[in-house]
Amino acid sequence: MANNNEIKETLLQLQDEDEAIRSQAALSLGWVGESEVIDPLVKVLLNDESPKVRANAAMSLGQLGHQEAIDSLIKSLKDEDHSVRGMSVYSLGLMKATSALNPLIEILKTDPDREARIAAADSLAQLGEEAAIQPLVFVYINEPNKDVRSEAKESLEKLAKFHGLNNKTIELLIKKEEAEKIKREIAIHQKEREKIISSMQDKEIEKKRSEKIATIVLELPSQLDFAIHNEEIAYDVICKQFDCDDITLELALNQIPKAHFDIEIDSINRKFRLLKPQAELSDEAKLKIKLLRKKFGITW
Repeated sequence: MANNNEIKETLLQLQDEDEAIRSQAALSLGWVGESEVIDPLVKVLLNDESPKVRANAAMSLGQLGHQEAIDSLIKSLKDEDHSVRGMSVYSLGLMKATSALNPLIEILKTDPDREARIAAADSLAQLGEEAAIQPLVFVYINEPNKDVRSEAKESLEKLAKFHGLNNKTIELLIKKEEAEKIKREIAIHQKEREKIISSMQDKEIEKKRSEKIATIVLELPSQLDFAIHNEEIAYDVICKQFDCDDITLELALNQIPKAHFDIEIDSINRKFRLLKPQAELSDEAKLKIKLLRKKFGITW
């Protein structure tokens, strides 16, 4: 671009309705050193609807190298499009933006796009920060994609050389990470094993609970025939008799046929009430009922 008029014309093209024109304009502005193009490119990077245009804006900002664009490039690492994230990563590396260290490490470890992860490994080497060595070791050992691993290893070697670290030091870091990986894999397998065992135990517990409920539903009603209308019965007595917990007892009580009486459950106070309004008894009859209960070993 030979003069300011051409720059101004290209800046206007950033607002064109045609995606191809905006894309070419964003790319062309990367060859202009004037700071006046930075803000328009940043605006395009963060707002244009076209991923291609946003990616070209990221590329141009990296080529221009103005530090004021760094924060916007870091922000664009969250872009939904992988090509925009990847180009922003490359630009941050080109600019040696050390403030982007942690975001780039995050991209390296977690970005779903292979190219973005490769770009992050490369850019971390360009930043020259020693703090990037351990994350690169981690990725070299744990990354499933061979191309990302290869780039991580290359960047690791560059950083090691830059900081005067010998091969033995790097080999020790790699061996340590390999050992940690084995520990993590063992922990994962152990967790899965415990999960399976727990599931089996849960099924066994539920099976036993179902059997216990069936027993209570079968045997308890004949005892409750000796209950008096509006009589309260504590959970403890029944739970001890049938060797069950509160939940099992309540589930059983709810399954008992209500042919002769209703059951009112009081979970908070751990008791239930028998309602037999059609079988009101005299005091003498109640006494006889209690004597019969004692005779048959009914303790409530």
